Amino acid sequence: MEKQRINVVWLKRDLRTQDHSPLAEAEKHQTPYVVILIIEPSWIRRGDFSLRHLQFTSQSMDAISEKFKSNSINIKTLFGEAPTVFQQLSKIFQIEYVMSYQESGTYGSWKRDKVIEKFFKESGIQWLQFQCNGVIRGIKNRKGWDGLWYKHARDACVKNVFRKRPYISFPNWFLMPKKLQDSL
Repeated sequence: MEKQRINVVWLKRDLRTQDHSPLAEAEKHQTPYVVILIIEPSWIRRGDFSLRHLQFTSQSMDAISEKFKSNSINIKTLFGEAPTVFQQLSKIFQIEYVMSYQESGTYGSWKRDKVIEKFFKESGIQWLQFQCNGVIRGIKNRKGWDGLWYKHARDACVKNVFRKRPYISFPNWFLMPKKLQDSL
């Protein structure tokens, strides 16, 4: 059986529906897309995590879901480590593109992204990462950094417009544990 082709918008730390480059890019493609946020157990175990982070994230996802409902855009919060989530999704769907912002987080998120990048390359999935907040990942020194930051800061804001789309259904094997869900 042929897998359904989809694109994925992976929300990381940027939970906006306006001035959001990955969402704008997804709308340019004819391929239907889903929007996912992955709550990673390793994130919850980190010392800089607070339940308030997760409560804010959960409330933001509720607001985004409400906004997307009229356009039939499927948005899911998945609980699991990102590599495992993408491996499972790629068993169900033929993923063409994953669109996200570059994350400037912890060493752990950088290592995770390296694993994800390798998986995407091996699976023929193209990962479009957009610069966020003027942070430039992977530069070796600061030479010329300020010019790149000013260029980014002067870019026009993205005006996101969402079209009505066919709803993409998929089972969610990555449910948040009930105790954690109840704390939200």
